[in-house]
Amino acid sequence: MYRLMGVLMTAAFGAVVLASPARAQTTSARQVGVHINVAGGLSIPLGDLNDVSKAGWDLEGGAELTFGSSPFSVRGDVLFNSFSADKDRPSVIPADVDVWGGVLDIVYTFPQPDKSSMVKPYVLGGLGVYHSNPDFDGALSDRSSTDLGINLGGGLRFDLSGFSTFAEARYHRIFSVNTAVTGGGSESFFPINFGVSFGTR
Repeated sequence: MYRLMGVLMTAAFGAVVLASPARAQTTSARQVGVHINVAGGLSIPLGDLNDVSKAGWDLEGGAELTFGSSPFSVRGDVLFNSFSADKDRPSVIPADVDVWGGVLDIVYTFPQPDKSSMVKPYVLGGLGVYHSNPDFDGALSDRSSTDLGINLGGGLRFDLSGFSTFAEARYHRIFSVNTAVTGGGSESFFPINFGVSFGTR
């Protein structure tokens, strides 16, 4: 597990760092900024995951590269979602499910007519690698699975002095998850987070 998370973190942060030189060459006279993000909140299971688990929590941390006045930025995140077994449904076998992930996204911040506006809406989307680990407490196989997925979302950023806060919602969909939860199908969840971003934009 620790080796897997090392790979995920290296991939997410390494991709962000490697993206900066190529982008910087096309943004002459623009300043490249690095911002550190930390967030957490509610995570809602969907589909097959919702059949065995109930709403849980999400923690995320990552880095974002901004390019001067460009509305586009590149962001990498490492995330952890934990869902508790839903034991209130007698028709299914409940399971605790933990999902680790590393994602790389393109972020688009909508330009504001008023440059001094503190509120900045944005959308983001990209690809990720996810590791799903169910626990059926011995009733079914606890086989874990590492798979590719996508994420799409949006949020509001509030620029303050030297840092920002943000509220964000993202839809994650993992493909071909080979666990007893999905049986080779997809796995989806929807975290709603509040966070802090350190760095001057």
